[in-house]
Amino acid sequence: MRRRALLWSIAGLALAGPRGARAHGQPSLPTVVQLRPDTVWPPELKESFLKGMRDNGLEEGRDYQLVVRSTGGDPARQPAVIAEVVALNPAVIVAPTTGLVVHLRKATSTIPIVGSAITDPVGLGLVESIVHPGGNVTGIMSTSASVAKQIEVLREIVPEATRIGVLNNFANDAHVHGFPKVQADLAAHSVTLIPANATKREEIEPAFRTLIAADVKAIHAGQDSLFSQEAKLIADLALAARLPLVYGFRLMTDAGGLLSYGTSQKDHALRSGSYAAKILNGEKPGDLPIEQNAKIELVINMKTAKALGLTIPPIVLAGADEVIE
Repeated sequence: MRRRALLWSIAGLALAGPRGARAHGQPSLPTVVQLRPDTVWPPELKESFLKGMRDNGLEEGRDYQLVVRSTGGDPARQPAVIAEVVALNPAVIVAPTTGLVVHLRKATSTIPIVGSAITDPVGLGLVESIVHPGGNVTGIMSTSASVAKQIEVLREIVPEATRIGVLNNFANDAHVHGFPKVQADLAAHSVTLIPANATKREEIEPAFRTLIAADVKAIHAGQDSLFSQEAKLIADLALAARLPLVYGFRLMTDAGGLLSYGTSQKDHALRSGSYAAKILNGEKPGDLPIEQNAKIELVINMKTAKALGLTIPPIVLAGADEVIE
């Protein structure tokens, strides 16, 4: 308790409002900022994050105050929102995307940052090493299933798909750095990747037209907050074009994509809550290893498979964690 009381006294500014109000003379509650790229924080992800905090002994309103800020899916708003968040001087900032973590790290080298789904943190200069980050950034790797592995699973269902369209958001640093590597990895397997860029909702449909004109046989959507937010649009476009769609998170498969192969977003939210709690309880982000999240789930949408006239091989079905009928 002595450590927690000390943390409360130095954690930063408490926001005005019922949750942040404290009696005169009492220490301010430490502020935890959840910086979102989307306009809505899905309730199931918020609950998982809060459970991660509770599992480490911390209750919202009693031990910390939770502040949510969003860029609203608009990259142009990002600098102003990040500046606002940093000005709050919170005890910890949690961000769910690599892009937000990169820009937060540029804005502050002292406020602890937890990335709940980050890609290539060493290559991007966010940390010194996976085992010992060394600075103010830590968190959970975005997926243990590489893009190459996701496409490999897709091709077990559609083996003739040697030209695959890749929907990227090149405003996302992970896509900029990752796409050339994926191209090189799959070239050895005689797979040609055709990129198309979409940085906002209005660019997604034109990107699909580009890929259709390039005669691709399937679509891989890179993991990105915009694409997660527009999962239904992307799944509908892929189905209308009769193109199998693979994504890293199951929300795209729930929306009508053919399959997803990657880590659970609920699990990421839970673990990021645990990391934020550890920092509030006195641990340094630089001493918390980047977690290699090994919980992978394969989800297949059988309704979409039937609509596309595809037969799912028994060996693939046997390996699925869930089949959506």
